[in-house]
Order: sequence, then structure tokens, then C-alpha cells
Amino acid sequence: MNETTWKYVAATSCKTVQAWGCALGGFSEHAAKPVHRLELPVGGAVIVLCCGESVTLQPALRPGDATRSSAFFAGLQTPAQCVLHSGINDCVEIRVPPLAAYALLGGAIAEANEEPASLLDVIPETIGMLLDQLRTTSTWEHRFAAVDRFLARGFAESKRRTPPELTWAWGALDQSHGQVPIRALARAVGWSERHLIDQFLVYFGVRPKMTARRLRFCYAFDMLATHPTTDLSTIAAQAGYSDQSHMTREFQTFSGVSPGVLRTARFDDLPGIPAAVLLNPQRSVFF
Repeated sequence: MNETTWKYVAATSCKTVQAWGCALGGFSEHAAKPVHRLELPVGGAVIVLCCGESVTLQPALRPGDATRSSAFFAGLQTPAQCVLHSGINDCVEIRVPPLAAYALLGGAIAEANEEPASLLDVIPETIGMLLDQLRTTSTWEHRFAAVDRFLARGFAESKRRTPPELTWAWGALDQSHGQVPIRALARAVGWSERHLIDQFLVYFGVRPKMTARRLRFCYAFDMLATHPTTDLSTIAAQAGYSDQSHMTREFQTFSGVSPGVLRTARFDDLPGIPAAVLLNPQRSVFF
């Protein structure tokens, strides 16, 4: 096969899954050679279910072992990853707010530390059955229906809930793209800063300040993609950074490259960011 093709298929979930704020979609890629992609942090959590071959995951910005996975969860504490597949890859991606992730997976989302968690380790029997269903059908309609049933059943059976104060604090951070001071969040819910930090660690596995920084980065990166001609200093101001240099330092922390490099780093014939951008000798230059 010489032609490179890809498509994204959006799904419409049942009301239960929608009520938890989850969004499903399917990615299908067919390339003549392996695809090595840089996956950046997102402003929530992600579940990826491979419908065919497994993918290889490796930390992008620090030393770490490569692992193969066919079903994994990446939470608020998971940094940028390099993801490699053979060139043919069908997968279902589920965007999951951290409140929903806790209801679905419990403490496993906080215990994963900085590594994507293999769902075959967390709930092996259920995920094994789901992967079998995904692999035995080639239609996205049937794949989405199987995932929708898995999510709806998981939410219906779960008794796990985050405290209402934490639910409110997360919502305030998310809606402001990380621009609400942590002290103000704690005061608003009637907690001490220390208790707010502890609760974030217990339920989400990450501190609220790092969560805020991550949300600001995601917002700024989205603006880079959707406003390609907007000045970087303007994006920095709108995303809540003190100046453009501050934004550049944060981009280095979360992506390994500057905003200027990241703005144009794309595959020629596939979506996403090539992992090779991390080899660019100019990646640390301020743009």
C-alpha cells in the first residue's frame, strides 16, 4: 500500500455518557510506513482503545521505557508522549473529564503517576471483552455502540463520586482555562489551600497548580492552531501568561518545543505533530 489515508469519525453517545461530559471519536490511519507522533497533554483525561494492533508509548521529554498497549488511560498527570504505530491504526478515543474518570476507574487514575495506565491492568476482564468486540467488527457504528455500552454500564454501576467542593473547583479551573488563582479556589469552597491540594492529589493524582498550568497550555496551543496569524504575544496575554517569554517556557515544559516551532510542526499527509520535531536543533529558541 503506497497511499496514505486517514479519517476521523465523531460519535453520538447515549444521554448517560453525554451527561458525564464524555466525547467519543474514531481515528483510522493507513500509511506505507510507521507513524511516530508527539501527543501533547490535554485539558482532561483520555482513554484510547486500539481496534487492531497495539501502539508503542514512550515519555517524550524525559528518559523512560517504551511500552506496548492496546488500551490505556492518560490522566491529568500524564506528560507528553511519543506514540508509534506500524502505519495501520484504528482506534477509539474517549475524552473523559477527570470527574467522570474517577467515577469510572476510581483510584487507578491517581495511582498511575506520570505513566499512561494500561486498562488491561486496571479492569482486565471488562477491557479484554471490549477489545474483542472492537476487533471483530469493522464498522464504526458497532464499535461506538460497544464503547457506549461499556461507559454507560460503568457509570451506572459506579458509586464513586468526587466531593462537591472538588467538583466545583475543577469546573472553575476548566472554564477559566486555568486562570483562577488556587488560593481563590480554596477560599471559594471553604477549604485551606493544603486541603485543596490534598484532594486534587487523592482524586486526580496531580496538584491544582499543575492542573492550572496544563489548562493554560492547552488553551494557548488551541489558539495557536485556530488562529494561525495571531501574534504570539497576544495569545500569551489571552491565555493568562505574564508575557510571551513566560508562555515559551511553559511550552518547553509541556511540549519540549517553543510556540513558534509547534505552530507549524505538522505531518504532510496526516494529522498531528511528528515526534521528529523534538530532534529540531532550534526547538529551544524563543520565537
